[in-house]
Amino acid sequence: MRQAQHALLQAAQDRTELLKTVTTVANQLLRSTDYTAVIADVLQSLGEAANADRCGLVQNVTDPQSGRAAVQIHTEWCRADIQALIAHTPNLESALLWEYFPDFNEKLAQGEVVHFFVNELPEPARQLLRAQGNIAMTIVPIMVQGEFWGVFGFDYCQESYLYDEANTPIFAIAVDSIAAVIERQTQVQAIREAERNQQAAIVEERNRMAREIHDTVAQALTGIVVHLESTEHILTTQPETARRRLDLVRQLARETLIEARQSIQALRPQALVSQQLPAAIATLIEHLPQDSLLAAEFSLHGAPCLLPSMTETNLLRIAQEALANVVKHAQASRVQISLTYEAEEICLSVQDNGQGFDLDSITGRATSDSACFGLLIMQERAEMFAGQLTIRSDVGQGTTVRVTIP
Repeated sequence: MRQAQHALLQAAQDRTELLKTVTTVANQLLRSTDYTAVIADVLQSLGEAANADRCGLVQNVTDPQSGRAAVQIHTEWCRADIQALIAHTPNLESALLWEYFPDFNEKLAQGEVVHFFVNELPEPARQLLRAQGNIAMTIVPIMVQGEFWGVFGFDYCQESYLYDEANTPIFAIAVDSIAAVIERQTQVQAIREAERNQQAAIVEERNRMAREIHDTVAQALTGIVVHLESTEHILTTQPETARRRLDLVRQLARETLIEARQSIQALRPQALVSQQLPAAIATLIEHLPQDSLLAAEFSLHGAPCLLPSMTETNLLRIAQEALANVVKHAQASRVQISLTYEAEEICLSVQDNGQGFDLDSITGRATSDSACFGLLIMQERAEMFAGQLTIRSDVGQGTTVRVTIP
């Protein structure tokens, strides 16, 4: 009689200590912004309070070899004389597949605490767990945002082990605290990831608008300025020619306004709305100043094929930028634009016989020199559709801009 009373008293005292530990652990977890920084201490506190020989935080994962559901030890604590399991599962080689424990898996997924003696299990589960030194186990499910995230396992490796059912709800309370902090941290990480994605999208949109403004409004305004400067000198001596040039300037200004509106609306370039890419590139040559000494030619090779809208837009913009650079900087007398459609790739080439430049010195200033910004934009546009941009130039030898897409 006294022995039974003593056992009951001892069990009550153990539960009291376990409850105190759970309270301490819960406060520790709630104060932490990163549960992984304190989980090792939490495991030790709970393991010792529960008189367990080993306990671990185990996460549900997918076996990379088979693609099947499995578990992997996230964090582990064990007594000094007990074998640690985590050293044997660093890369999931020995992870226990849930299919070995179908009954337990179903109960755990429904939020039930599972307790069992290893010798009562069927094979191969019994052999797997006995090899780890387990005699009995208590497994508490961890539910995060309503999903079965993993388990908290208490391993008992001593022959004298006697499980107290009254501890089950206490274990559940402890693990609920762990689940709450995991859920909170998961939500925080999701918010931070969303903020990073949003910021990246904002930066990308700013870059896109910078490219569009540079390739549309800025280039068109440059053309208008060139036309006006050439017209200024013949206003009185060649009024009819001056009027035609002013009509062209007026047309360019209208097209620039349309391009600006479409850039804001993220629509295709006006030149691609009513015609295909080859004709749109040929139109770039038609808009060159009529009194320019630059002889420009466009050649088409192969049968044109339909490309994604964004790809055609970027190819047109690259051709536009390359031609504008020839007009402004090359001091060339001839420029050849070619568009080639082949089975393996599509190639756009802009080649001039101008003064050329030192490519290394120019690209080194591309992010800080506005005159070189166009080279950077062409490279960015090529990368947007997995294209390859190459620029070949030597002082006095002209320049070739070539972009290929698979």
